[in-house]
Amino acid sequence: MRRIANGVWQSRLGAIVFPECVTNVDLRDAWALALRIGDCAIITGPTAARLQGIPIDNPLILAISPLDLHARVPGARILRRPPLLPTSIRGSICLVNPQEAILDTLEALPSREAKQLLDIALQRRWITAKFIEFARNNRAALGQHRGKLSRLHTLASGGAQSIAERRMRSLLSKNKLYGWKGNHRIDNENGRAIASIDLANVDLQIAIEVDGRSFHSDRRSFERDRVRQNQIALAGWTILRFTWEQITQDPALVVQTVRSTIRMLQGNTLALTKV
Repeated sequence: MRRIANGVWQSRLGAIVFPECVTNVDLRDAWALALRIGDCAIITGPTAARLQGIPIDNPLILAISPLDLHARVPGARILRRPPLLPTSIRGSICLVNPQEAILDTLEALPSREAKQLLDIALQRRWITAKFIEFARNNRAALGQHRGKLSRLHTLASGGAQSIAERRMRSLLSKNKLYGWKGNHRIDNENGRAIASIDLANVDLQIAIEVDGRSFHSDRRSFERDRVRQNQIALAGWTILRFTWEQITQDPALVVQTVRSTIRMLQGNTLALTKV
């Protein structure tokens, strides 16, 4: 007890961890879970994600334990199922695949927080709709509950990859601006994919790009996006960009801009037809 009081040892999640584990909070928690559950403990959720370089800002602590064990860890949630994918080892700590760590986090969060994290995870390519579908089908084969996975898959694959895109699609529909296709692929003259447009009016070649709340997390993605935008323009598309703030705080201006662009391009098409 004296060593705990002096900080030589630390008590965490019902276990005692040593100084070399204390400097990294996530590593400390992973060790504590392994001590409480046993060598078969598999770390998942935000802890596993952060230990593998994905900066999820959430205090949830999750781990997977074999179904025949019943360890209880105060302050943590223990999942009673096998991992979906092969695990990896860091030191002697077993971690789930990063996508699975994110998916477990999404399932554990309340609906509103899950949608916000899904928005960020899809934009940053931390997780894909295809992986969520794989997880849903896997759970179905095992006879496990998959309702939330189905809802997450619907959100991820419903033609709009972020909350901002879904809000934009709803705004267009509400104002009777129909005919938009989500995640439309543009190819160059050689048939090679240039980009996937958030929302596209294929007939008029209008590309709507939506900058979500987590847009451009680093300089590299910013530069890459500018190259992509130029390629879309060179392919003959008119590009409209809208931010989350514009969509939510000034929707009238967004709708007016889209309408004006449609009228202009329809007028140009009519003029060319007459010539």
